[in-house]
Amino acid sequence: MVTMVSACRSVLWPALSWLMARVAYGQMAAIDSSQSVLKRYTNADCTKSGSTGDGVQQSWIRKDTQVPYCYDITAGPYCNFRCHVRMACDYGTGSGLKFHFYDSGDCTGAASSSMDMAPDLTWMEAVSFFNGSGCAPQGVADTVSYLRFLSPVTSYPNCSAFGAVGGAEAAYETSYEMQFYSDIKCANEYQLTTFSTLTESSFKFWLHRGSQYCYDYVDSTPKTGNVSVRDRVGKNMMNFRLVCGNPDGLGNGIMILPYLFPA
Repeated sequence: MVTMVSACRSVLWPALSWLMARVAYGQMAAIDSSQSVLKRYTNADCTKSGSTGDGVQQSWIRKDTQVPYCYDITAGPYCNFRCHVRMACDYGTGSGLKFHFYDSGDCTGAASSSMDMAPDLTWMEAVSFFNGSGCAPQGVADTVSYLRFLSPVTSYPNCSAFGAVGGAEAAYETSYEMQFYSDIKCANEYQLTTFSTLTESSFKFWLHRGSQYCYDYVDSTPKTGNVSVRDRVGKNMMNFRLVCGNPDGLGNGIMILPYLFPA
């Protein structure tokens, strides 16, 4: 029996020593999908590390709570000491992502403060940032630094409808068809003829990605061979937002606010 125990100890002890050493030096973090490390760099390619000291590396630990996207983060970017944060979506934030800070460790109750996360990134750039393949700038002018995750962040909200777009990304989130009908029950679609009072029978509303209630309104009337070409003068409307208002006391309380450029 003594021989068997000694044999087991001789096999297990080197393995346990290796495991404890890895944990002590933080080399097991990549195995745990609930924890990620954010590191600060001095160049935009995230290849030159910043100076050593507090805030150069930041630990992100996902909390096992009923509230999704809740993290504990240590001192560094976005946090001065230790913070309980929840990621959420919002418009006008650049990436579409917002940080809500909480006093409670499970991210419950009212948020104590909020801030935009990665306002200089588009949504797809934010996805690359979370995956560990992209860098995010932080700061301005002479104080700017760059951040990259050493391992992917596995849990974050889908803010593709809220974040800014760029490059080959789709400029629209979705579209809605508005069809005209010739009867009050909307059973018979309006058919254009040479003598029709209307010159359109349908329009498509395109919802801009990353801008709340902002649309393009485009004539989508089918072109048929038995109807002569009708003028389409001033019927399309681009870059307008639906807002609440009723200054004359009439109507349904929804107003159109036009813009010269996409909002």
